[in-house]
Amino acid sequence: MPERCQLPSTEDERQKRIPGGDPLQNSHVAQLCTRLRANSRDFEADGRVLRLKQYVPSDLLPGHMDAILSALAANTRVEVMYIQNFEWGMLDAQLHHLGKVLTNKRIWALNVGENFQTTSQAWDDFTRTLEATAVAHLYVSEQHLRNTDMKTRMRDAIRINRRAGPDRSPEVIRRVGNMWWNPKVQTERRVTRATFESTMAALRRQCLKAHASRSRLHRIEAEHAAALRHAEQASRDCAAAERAAAQCMEAERASVERLQSYIERLQQVIA
Repeated sequence: MPERCQLPSTEDERQKRIPGGDPLQNSHVAQLCTRLRANSRDFEADGRVLRLKQYVPSDLLPGHMDAILSALAANTRVEVMYIQNFEWGMLDAQLHHLGKVLTNKRIWALNVGENFQTTSQAWDDFTRTLEATAVAHLYVSEQHLRNTDMKTRMRDAIRINRRAGPDRSPEVIRRVGNMWWNPKVQTERRVTRATFESTMAALRRQCLKAHASRSRLHRIEAEHAAALRHAEQASRDCAAAERAAAQCMEAERASVERLQSYIERLQQVIA
Protein backbone atom coordinates (compact mmCIF):
# COMPACT_ATOMS: atom_id res chain seq x y z
CA MET A 1 0.00 0.00 0.00
CA PRO A 2 1.40 3.44 -0.91
CA GLU A 3 1.89 5.83 1.96
CA ARG A 4 -1.07 8.18 2.31
CA CYS A 5 -0.47 11.90 2.13
CA GLN A 6 -0.36 13.31 5.68
CA LEU A 7 -1.52 16.90 5.98
CA PRO A 8 -1.04 19.58 8.57
CA SER A 9 -4.11 21.20 10.08
CA THR A 10 -5.51 24.44 8.72
CA GLU A 11 -4.21 26.27 11.78
CA ASP A 12 -0.68 24.93 11.20
CA GLU A 13 -0.82 25.98 7.56
CA ARG A 14 -1.78 29.52 8.49
CA GLN A 15 1.14 29.76 10.92
CA LYS A 16 3.61 29.11 8.11
CA ARG A 17 5.12 31.97 6.16
CA ILE A 18 3.85 31.56 2.61
CA PRO A 19 5.37 33.62 -0.22
CA GLY A 20 2.69 35.87 -1.70
CA GLY A 21 0.54 35.71 1.41
CA ASP A 22 -1.80 33.15 2.96
CA PRO A 23 -3.72 31.43 0.12
CA LEU A 24 -6.68 31.03 2.45
CA GLN A 25 -7.10 34.80 2.38
CA ASN A 26 -8.66 34.16 -1.05
CA SER A 27 -12.34 33.71 -0.16
CA HIS A 28 -13.02 31.29 -3.02
CA VAL A 29 -10.07 29.10 -2.05
CA ALA A 30 -10.93 29.26 1.66
CA GLN A 31 -14.55 28.26 1.06
CA LEU A 32 -13.55 25.39 -1.20
CA CYS A 33 -10.95 24.12 1.27
CA THR A 34 -13.50 24.24 4.07
CA ARG A 35 -15.97 22.24 2.01
CA LEU A 36 -13.34 19.68 1.07
CA ARG A 37 -12.16 19.14 4.63
CA ALA A 38 -15.77 18.81 5.78
CA ASN A 39 -16.54 16.21 3.09
CA SER A 40 -19.24 18.48 1.73
CA ARG A 41 -21.99 17.00 -0.37
CA ASP A 42 -22.43 20.26 -2.27
CA PHE A 43 -20.40 19.07 -5.26
CA GLU A 44 -21.95 16.99 -8.03
CA ALA A 45 -23.21 13.47 -7.32
CA ASP A 46 -23.55 14.05 -3.58
CA GLY A 47 -20.03 15.45 -3.26
CA ARG A 48 -18.24 12.86 -5.39
CA VAL A 49 -17.53 14.84 -8.57
CA LEU A 50 -15.49 18.04 -8.25
CA ARG A 51 -15.09 20.44 -11.17
CA LEU A 52 -12.60 22.85 -9.71
CA LYS A 53 -13.34 25.73 -12.09
CA GLN A 54 -16.91 25.88 -10.81
CA TYR A 55 -15.62 27.03 -7.42
CA VAL A 56 -12.39 28.96 -8.00
CA PRO A 57 -11.10 31.17 -10.85
CA SER A 58 -8.59 29.80 -13.35
CA ASP A 59 -5.92 32.39 -12.48
CA LEU A 60 -5.02 30.71 -9.18
CA LEU A 61 -1.46 30.92 -7.93
CA PRO A 62 0.61 27.87 -6.94
CA GLY A 63 0.00 28.54 -3.24
CA HIS A 64 -3.74 28.48 -3.82
CA MET A 65 -3.47 25.17 -5.66
CA ASP A 66 -1.37 23.63 -2.89
CA ALA A 67 -3.96 24.65 -0.29
CA ILE A 68 -6.73 23.06 -2.36
CA LEU A 69 -4.73 19.86 -2.92
CA SER A 70 -3.96 19.62 0.80
CA ALA A 71 -7.66 19.94 1.59
CA LEU A 72 -8.46 17.40 -1.13
CA ALA A 73 -6.11 14.90 0.49
CA ALA A 74 -8.19 15.13 3.68
CA ASN A 75 -11.43 14.62 1.75
CA THR A 76 -12.91 11.11 1.61
CA ARG A 77 -15.84 11.75 -0.75
CA VAL A 78 -14.43 13.15 -4.01
CA GLU A 79 -13.91 10.37 -6.59
CA VAL A 80 -13.76 12.33 -9.85
CA MET A 81 -11.62 15.45 -10.29
CA TYR A 82 -11.53 18.05 -13.05
CA ILE A 83 -8.49 20.23 -12.47
CA GLN A 84 -7.79 21.39 -16.02
CA ASN A 85 -6.72 24.82 -17.34
CA PHE A 86 -5.03 26.21 -14.23
CA GLU A 87 -1.99 27.28 -16.17
CA TRP A 88 -0.40 29.53 -13.52
CA GLY A 89 -1.46 27.58 -10.49
CA MET A 90 -0.39 24.11 -11.65
CA LEU A 91 3.39 24.03 -11.88
CA ASP A 92 5.76 21.08 -11.43
CA ALA A 93 5.54 21.20 -7.63
CA GLN A 94 1.74 21.21 -7.70
CA LEU A 95 1.66 18.32 -10.21
CA HIS A 96 3.89 16.39 -7.81
CA HIS A 97 1.55 17.34 -4.95
CA LEU A 98 -1.42 16.11 -6.98
CA GLY A 99 0.38 12.79 -7.55
CA LYS A 100 0.83 12.36 -3.78
CA VAL A 101 -2.87 13.05 -3.20
CA LEU A 102 -3.80 10.47 -5.84
CA THR A 103 -1.87 7.77 -3.97
CA ASN A 104 -4.64 7.91 -1.37
CA LYS A 105 -6.55 5.90 -4.02
CA ARG A 106 -9.82 7.76 -3.62
CA ILE A 107 -9.88 9.49 -7.02
CA TRP A 108 -10.40 7.17 -9.98
CA ALA A 109 -11.17 9.65 -12.79
CA LEU A 110 -9.01 12.73 -13.46
CA ASN A 111 -8.90 15.45 -16.10
CA VAL A 112 -5.67 17.41 -15.69
CA GLY A 113 -5.40 18.87 -19.18
CA GLU A 114 -4.40 22.36 -20.37
CA ASN A 115 -1.90 22.99 -17.57
CA PHE A 116 0.89 24.20 -19.82
CA GLN A 117 3.45 25.57 -17.31
CA THR A 118 4.62 22.08 -16.38
CA THR A 119 7.71 20.26 -17.67
CA SER A 120 8.15 16.89 -19.34
CA GLN A 121 10.13 15.68 -16.33
CA ALA A 122 7.22 16.49 -14.01
CA TRP A 123 4.87 14.54 -16.28
CA ASP A 124 7.29 11.64 -16.40
CA ASP A 125 7.27 11.57 -12.58
CA PHE A 126 3.46 11.77 -12.65
CA THR A 127 3.35 8.84 -15.08
CA ARG A 128 5.37 6.67 -12.70
CA THR A 129 3.09 7.67 -9.82
CA LEU A 130 -0.05 6.49 -11.64
CA GLU A 131 0.77 2.86 -10.90
CA ALA A 132 0.34 3.58 -7.18
CA THR A 133 -3.05 5.29 -7.62
CA ALA A 134 -6.62 4.22 -8.41
CA VAL A 135 -6.87 6.45 -11.48
CA ALA A 136 -8.63 4.40 -14.15
CA HIS A 137 -9.83 7.20 -16.44
CA LEU A 138 -7.58 10.12 -17.37
CA TYR A 139 -7.06 13.05 -19.67
CA VAL A 140 -3.74 14.84 -20.13
CA SER A 141 -3.06 17.37 -22.90
CA GLU A 142 -1.21 15.90 -25.87
CA GLN A 143 1.25 18.81 -25.81
CA HIS A 144 2.94 17.36 -22.73
CA LEU A 145 3.26 13.89 -24.24
CA ARG A 146 4.35 14.58 -27.81
CA ASN A 147 7.45 12.66 -28.95
CA THR A 148 7.48 10.59 -25.75
CA ASP A 149 6.15 7.20 -24.65
CA MET A 150 4.35 8.71 -21.68
CA LYS A 151 0.84 8.45 -23.13
CA THR A 152 1.33 4.74 -23.76
CA ARG A 153 2.68 4.25 -20.23
CA MET A 154 -0.16 6.28 -18.74
CA ARG A 155 -2.79 4.30 -20.64
CA ASP A 156 -1.15 1.02 -19.62
CA ALA A 157 -1.24 2.10 -15.96
CA ILE A 158 -4.87 3.25 -15.97
CA ARG A 159 -5.90 0.10 -17.86
CA ILE A 160 -4.44 -2.02 -15.05
CA ASN A 161 -6.17 0.20 -12.47
CA ARG A 162 -9.44 -0.07 -14.38
CA ARG A 163 -9.32 -3.86 -14.34
CA ALA A 164 -8.44 -3.95 -10.65
CA GLY A 165 -10.97 -1.32 -9.57
CA PRO A 166 -14.41 -2.04 -8.09
CA ASP A 167 -17.74 -1.18 -9.69
CA ARG A 168 -18.47 2.54 -9.52
CA SER A 169 -21.72 4.33 -8.81
CA PRO A 170 -23.84 4.81 -11.96
CA GLU A 171 -24.76 8.28 -10.68
CA VAL A 172 -21.07 9.24 -10.71
CA ILE A 173 -20.24 7.47 -13.96
CA ARG A 174 -22.95 9.38 -15.85
CA ARG A 175 -21.19 12.62 -14.93
CA VAL A 176 -17.76 11.56 -16.17
CA GLY A 177 -16.68 12.73 -19.63
CA ASN A 178 -13.80 14.32 -21.50
CA MET A 179 -11.42 11.49 -20.68
CA TRP A 180 -9.33 9.44 -23.10
CA TRP A 181 -11.77 6.64 -22.41
CA ASN A 182 -15.02 7.44 -20.61
CA PRO A 183 -16.47 4.87 -18.21
CA LYS A 184 -19.73 3.06 -18.88
CA VAL A 185 -22.39 2.29 -16.35
CA GLN A 186 -21.62 -1.16 -14.93
CA THR A 187 -25.28 -2.13 -14.52
CA GLU A 188 -25.89 -1.38 -18.18
CA ARG A 189 -22.91 -3.55 -19.08
CA ARG A 190 -24.34 -6.36 -16.97
CA VAL A 191 -27.75 -6.03 -18.64
CA THR A 192 -26.04 -6.13 -22.02
CA ARG A 193 -24.03 -9.15 -20.96
CA ALA A 194 -27.13 -10.87 -19.59
CA THR A 195 -29.00 -10.12 -22.80
CA PHE A 196 -26.10 -11.48 -24.82
CA GLU A 197 -25.96 -14.67 -22.74
CA SER A 198 -29.74 -15.09 -22.98
CA THR A 199 -29.59 -14.64 -26.75
CA MET A 200 -26.75 -17.13 -27.04
CA ALA A 201 -28.64 -19.65 -24.91
CA ALA A 202 -31.70 -19.27 -27.17
CA LEU A 203 -29.51 -19.74 -30.24
CA ARG A 204 -27.97 -22.86 -28.70
CA ARG A 205 -31.47 -24.24 -28.04
CA GLN A 206 -32.48 -23.50 -31.62
CA CYS A 207 -29.32 -25.19 -32.89
CA LEU A 208 -30.08 -28.27 -30.78
CA LYS A 209 -33.62 -28.35 -32.15
CA ALA A 210 -32.32 -27.96 -35.70
CA HIS A 211 -29.81 -30.73 -35.09
CA ALA A 212 -32.56 -32.99 -33.70
CA SER A 213 -34.78 -32.19 -36.68
CA ARG A 214 -31.91 -32.90 -39.05
CA SER A 215 -31.28 -36.21 -37.31
CA ARG A 216 -34.95 -37.14 -37.61
CA LEU A 217 -34.90 -36.16 -41.29
CA HIS A 218 -31.85 -38.31 -41.88
CA ARG A 219 -33.55 -41.20 -40.10
CA ILE A 220 -36.72 -40.79 -42.16
CA GLU A 221 -34.67 -40.58 -45.33
CA ALA A 222 -32.83 -43.78 -44.35
CA GLU A 223 -36.10 -45.54 -43.57
CA HIS A 224 -37.57 -44.34 -46.87
CA ALA A 225 -34.50 -45.58 -48.76
CA ALA A 226 -34.76 -48.95 -46.99
CA ALA A 227 -38.47 -49.19 -47.79
CA LEU A 228 -37.73 -48.34 -51.41
CA ARG A 229 -35.10 -51.04 -51.56
CA HIS A 230 -37.55 -53.51 -50.03
CA ALA A 231 -40.23 -52.52 -52.57
CA GLU A 232 -37.79 -52.91 -55.44
CA GLN A 233 -36.77 -56.34 -54.11
CA ALA A 234 -40.43 -57.32 -53.73
CA SER A 235 -41.07 -56.18 -57.28
CA ARG A 236 -38.19 -58.26 -58.53
CA ASP A 237 -39.41 -61.25 -56.51
CA CYS A 238 -42.91 -60.81 -57.95
CA ALA A 239 -41.57 -60.70 -61.51
CA ALA A 240 -39.54 -63.84 -60.86
CA ALA A 241 -42.63 -65.55 -59.43
CA GLU A 242 -44.64 -64.58 -62.49
CA ARG A 243 -41.93 -65.97 -64.77
CA ALA A 244 -41.82 -69.21 -62.77
CA ALA A 245 -45.65 -69.50 -62.96
CA ALA A 246 -45.55 -68.96 -66.72
CA GLN A 247 -42.90 -71.64 -67.06
CA CYS A 248 -45.01 -74.06 -64.99
CA MET A 249 -48.08 -73.39 -67.15
CA GLU A 250 -46.05 -73.93 -70.30
CA ALA A 251 -44.68 -77.21 -68.97
CA GLU A 252 -48.19 -78.34 -67.99
CA ARG A 253 -49.52 -77.53 -71.47
CA ALA A 254 -46.69 -79.54 -73.06
CA SER A 255 -47.48 -82.46 -70.76
CA VAL A 256 -51.18 -82.36 -71.72
CA GLU A 257 -50.29 -82.28 -75.43
CA ARG A 258 -47.99 -85.27 -75.05
CA LEU A 259 -50.67 -87.17 -73.17
CA GLN A 260 -53.26 -86.50 -75.86
CA SER A 261 -50.83 -87.64 -78.58
CA TYR A 262 -50.18 -90.86 -76.64
CA ILE A 263 -53.92 -91.55 -76.27
CA GLU A 264 -54.47 -91.03 -79.98
CA ARG A 265 -51.73 -93.48 -80.91
CA LEU A 266 -53.08 -95.99 -78.43
CA GLN A 267 -56.53 -95.75 -79.95
CA GLN A 268 -55.07 -96.35 -83.44
CA VAL A 269 -53.31 -99.50 -82.19
CA ILE A 270 -56.47 -100.84 -80.63
CA ALA A 271 -58.50 -100.19 -83.71
